[in-house]
Amino acid sequence: MTDSPSDTLSTHFDEPGTIPKPGPVGRAVRLGWGILLVAAVWNAVRYHFVFLDSDIPYWTTWIGIAIALMVTPYVVNIGWGRNWRSVPRLVAMLGIGAGVIASRLFLGAWWSEALGWAVLVWYVYTLGHLGISFLLAAVLATPGCEMRAIPHLWTTVTGRPTREHICPGHIARVDSWERARHAS
Repeated sequence: MTDSPSDTLSTHFDEPGTIPKPGPVGRAVRLGWGILLVAAVWNAVRYHFVFLDSDIPYWTTWIGIAIALMVTPYVVNIGWGRNWRSVPRLVAMLGIGAGVIASRLFLGAWWSEALGWAVLVWYVYTLGHLGISFLLAAVLATPGCEMRAIPHLWTTVTGRPTREHICPGHIARVDSWERARHAS
């Protein structure tokens, strides 16, 4: 077992029990990310008009959209146990691009309310799924990637084992550091 796969967009699932559970520091990092992402989703829903205005959204909204585009393959592939590599990101980008073109052609604007709704729903799903997974991973001490927290909860409730996945991001380094610190 290694702490970071060579190709992070390619999913490799491990048998249950092969990845160690995170320690207190790893769980605290997961909790922090979970709170941050759930707050971002809450604000997106609360201030949904930012996405729905006929003008192009604020630049800060684009930062959130860029982050959501970046994590889309991980949320879909690892969260749903698939190996579609970067296809989910490509689908999201093509969908947004098609929406921009349709808005321009049919409404004469680069952004429209319909496009805003589509982007908002995708944004809320992507960052919401990730945020909830981070929170569950912190509470349940999910081994490896937080995107396996919902399947890990399923295992906890039903007793049926589910596969595990190494965290493709920075949290794997936090977990490795914490294990090395406790091993010495």
